Amino acid sequence: GRSKGNRYLVVYAFPRGEGDEPRLGVSVSRRVGGAVERNRVKRLLREAFWAQAEELPADHDFVLVARPDAKELAEREGEAGIARQLRELVETGGFANGGEAG
Repeated sequence: GRSKGNRYLVVYAFPRGEGDEPRLGVSVSRRVGGAVERNRVKRLLREAFWAQAEELPADHDFVLVARPDAKELAEREGEAGIARQLRELVETGGFANGGEAG
């Protein structure tokens, strides 16, 4: 697989062969915060991922790992901030369709 990270998130991409749509795994550690904060960050990560899933190759699995600063980003900018950071990682990491994601 391949990975790309920044201050807030790490994206891992693993080719899996055939698939109808990309699959998603999310990891948010206790360092991000308590259960309420972790669940909010997970929800925002899922929403941001599926909002741009059409741009991603269908035959890959993706794992999003939230770094501790993701909590601050979620509090400050909400889904828009998380989506912006994720989009940046997808584009610069070459994970989008047409990129070298394999």
